[in-house]
Amino acid sequence: MQRGSRWLSPSEIKAALKNSDTTLMEMLRFVFSSVLKRRYLLILNVLLLLMVAGLNFIIPQFTKNIIDQAIGQRSVNELISQVVWLIVTTIALGVVNFVSTYLMQRLSQESITEIRLQTYYRILQQDYAYFQNAKTGDLMVRLTGDINSLQNLISSDTFGIVGNLFTFIAVLGFLYAQNWELALAISLTFPVLFVIIRFFRSRIREAFSKLRATSSRISNQLQATLTEIELIKSFTTEQQETANFEAIVAESNRYQLEATRLQAIFNPLVTLVNTIGVAIALGVGGYFVIQQRMTVGDLVAYLSYLTLLQDPIRSFSRLLNVFQTAQVSYDRIKEIMAYEPTIIDAPHPVAFPSPLRRGIQLTDVTFHYDMGNVDALENINMMIPIGQTTALVGRSGAGKSTVVRLLTRLYERSGGKIMFDDVAIEHISMKSLRQHISFVSQEVTIIDGTISENIAYGTPAATEAAIWN
Repeated sequence: MQRGSRWLSPSEIKAALKNSDTTLMEMLRFVFSSVLKRRYLLILNVLLLLMVAGLNFIIPQFTKNIIDQAIGQRSVNELISQVVWLIVTTIALGVVNFVSTYLMQRLSQESITEIRLQTYYRILQQDYAYFQNAKTGDLMVRLTGDINSLQNLISSDTFGIVGNLFTFIAVLGFLYAQNWELALAISLTFPVLFVIIRFFRSRIREAFSKLRATSSRISNQLQATLTEIELIKSFTTEQQETANFEAIVAESNRYQLEATRLQAIFNPLVTLVNTIGVAIALGVGGYFVIQQRMTVGDLVAYLSYLTLLQDPIRSFSRLLNVFQTAQVSYDRIKEIMAYEPTIIDAPHPVAFPSPLRRGIQLTDVTFHYDMGNVDALENINMMIPIGQTTALVGRSGAGKSTVVRLLTRLYERSGGKIMFDDVAIEHISMKSLRQHISFVSQEVTIIDGTISENIAYGTPAATEAAIWN
């Protein structure tokens, strides 16, 4: 990867992708490796989230004081004081939430941009053969949709778990201290929520995995259709291509409905269990009020604290879908990051021998593609002398383009030698080698840009005069 502190080093990538089976911690290590480079933003966000948790903890106390003290004692001054403090605390909570959300979005954007650039650069590092096997639409989905899924891991909702966890522990401890019997009764609903979340986790992940795969197939179909429109028109296969696309979309819809069905069951179940917890609090707490073991203010505050207890569980259930989708996307990004190019520079490459004095010598050069052991080129011997024009003539598929790709190391020969004067091709830096070889393809390629940018492509330092020439 790029040198410096901005991007992950190859050793860091390998460490993050050490295991072949994706685990939640493995994914988090990979994603948060970029977050940890911005520690000041991370620490500031955690502190702000803790402030949010603290303010949320304080607010129910004002409600309790208004009911038990101000109303109970019929004190207007106390009522005004408690209401003012409630408003001030709520405003402070809103300000802290705003700052936290903004800084979290900044942290998310910077971190995910780094991951997107890493993935993009990693794709460009791959061998030429990699792109002949990979599907363009699939790679596009990985760079867009899959990266966006990972971005959801770096969000206010995700980091809100820190504040929610702090709130959950503090509030639960407080409730047990206030009335352990009522707290114990409410706590009986927590294991039920855990079982429900555990049951649906793997099923939702599988549904999203299938959905993401069909999304890639849709992109591949669209890319193939739009780039081969002349072929489709020539062979009048519009109806056939439409039928193929319809089949893929139908499959995608089926997986989407399956994921929706699971979520439609999961979310109401969580709501039901939370409602049962409220009912227990009202029933048991109302009995204690009747028995004068609690005040009305205590019960109202207790219900508010119960909501604070349930919020982390609701957040976790919402984030379940985020984690499942992200884990599916991470599996696909992981394939790219773990793929190693086979054609690489020597440990100490040399520059291209310029100017050449004798030419290029091929000795017993053999080449076969990865899909089979049949040689596409076998024992090729030729001398391409300097200062002369050498033509390779032969039928289509005889290997002319393959020879050219061997000379630029887009392909790696299976055997033999390729020498530029006295320097073996594998000892020459690939960047230097390709910068000294001009290639004019029979297929014209136009990049998205101006005429000037097309002419100067590959030569960023070209002057205007050189471009005109």
